[in-house]
Amino acid sequence: MNRIVHIIVGVRQGGAEKILADVVNARAGGLEHHVVSLLAGEPYFAMNAASFHSLGLTRGQLSPGAVRHLRAIVRRLEPNLVQGWLYHGNFASLFVRDLSPTLLWSIHNTDLPVGSSKVSTRLIDRLCALFSRAAPDRIVYASEPARRVHERLGYAPAKGTMIENGIDLDAFRSNAEARNQVRRALDVSEGERLIGCIARFDPQKDHRTLIRSFASVVRQRPDARLVLVGDGCMDQNVELTQWLQENSVAERALLLGQRSDIGAIMSALDLLVIASAYGEALPLVALEAAAADLPLVATDVGEVRPFVLDPEDVVPPRDPERLADAILRALNRGSDLASEPAHARRRRLEQRFSRAAMVARYGAVYGTRR
Repeated sequence: MNRIVHIIVGVRQGGAEKILADVVNARAGGLEHHVVSLLAGEPYFAMNAASFHSLGLTRGQLSPGAVRHLRAIVRRLEPNLVQGWLYHGNFASLFVRDLSPTLLWSIHNTDLPVGSSKVSTRLIDRLCALFSRAAPDRIVYASEPARRVHERLGYAPAKGTMIENGIDLDAFRSNAEARNQVRRALDVSEGERLIGCIARFDPQKDHRTLIRSFASVVRQRPDARLVLVGDGCMDQNVELTQWLQENSVAERALLLGQRSDIGAIMSALDLLVIASAYGEALPLVALEAAAADLPLVATDVGEVRPFVLDPEDVVPPRDPERLADAILRALNRGSDLASEPAHARRRRLEQRFSRAAMVARYGAVYGTRR
């Protein structure tokens, strides 16, 4: 049996974390999975791994003791393959390179712009680029834009391969009963249009630009309401609530925080918005919106164009006016599930972006030795 140790920065709610959980839970090809989280905390997504370990670190912390702990775990497990996830997981895997015959890196971001992303993360990214020619056997990218960006930064081109993200399509199919239940629970009338953003509160996700654009939208569409879902999107977030108040839209916003019923939330929405400023590769939420037959408006960050229903629904990042215009067009157009763009999106989703297809591609890479 092939034994794989996955090293990831943390196991909170997030796209890469969900991909890891799906890969681990599939147990495809007789693989035995073990997960090591650098940060403290239990997995948000259930992981049926053979074992789960946490080094118990806090963000920004690194110590010789943690390296010794990591090496002790990997040495005891004697894996056939170690897989790093995200920049910090990839970097941490360098400390156990000698303990595994095969090393795989996973990258789920595109760019890390100066002034927006953390200096420490950019430094780790550059160090990984330097080590990429010697350390990993393969580098897996979630999208072609992510691969192009990183290879321009110096990541070894010969080692790159792409495995597109995938989801459980059935879990996000539009459900009329779920739509009614969620909207009743939120005290939303059927005549109101719900604009959703499902993303953790983070500079990358750019909630501030979204809120500024929503303020323009609601002046023309007073039936619109904004639904924010994700870690940090709650009334206790002083910065977020201040932005809503400054733009006079606090009464039109619903802050739901983290939710486990994302499929039901999707059914309740009329439009999904991805307002990210940078860094996205292939956002899972774009796949989920497509599976739910939702119109999608997104900033031109990462591989989102295949999942919108009109090219005008993709706009430049950090541009609240253009984002507001796109939201208004999408709301006024509505969702025509019988249209050719909607049919084409559904076909593309089923052919390339199912969870089963993604797991099979990871399994093929796990079976490869270089």
